[in-house]
Amino acid sequence: MQSSRDGVSMSLRQTYAAWRVLDITALEKIVLLALADYSNDSGTNIYPKVETLAIKTCQSERTVQRCLKGLEGKKYLQIARGIGKSHSDYTLTLPKQHLSEYDMKRLKRQHIPIKGKEEEKIAENHWDQLFDGN
Repeated sequence: MQSSRDGVSMSLRQTYAAWRVLDITALEKIVLLALADYSNDSGTNIYPKVETLAIKTCQSERTVQRCLKGLEGKKYLQIARGIGKSHSDYTLTLPKQHLSEYDMKRLKRQHIPIKGKEEEKIAENHWDQLFDGN
């Protein structure tokens, strides 16, 4: 886990997973990445205000609200809505993606042999360890 510029914890694992989500709009992607900036490695403890997300993503509050609703509808985000002016609590539910061709090439350059399914699984575990810090 890294520390973002504004002093809030961020997860490289969640950011990595967010970049791999392809079936969302560009506006949803920037909101998803902003949420990943506030996330821990398990995708929880995310509670910025919509106003904060709007400022961070250079969008209107209404656009951010639409993006949050879209991400929730696509099952990439769970929202526990606060009552009244209370904040909402967000949880990222990003699927663990298979390694992309780019990732596979990077691992091969690091002299990690990848030939078949079993080797691909080993490489995937190695890639996960890069983000776990192990």
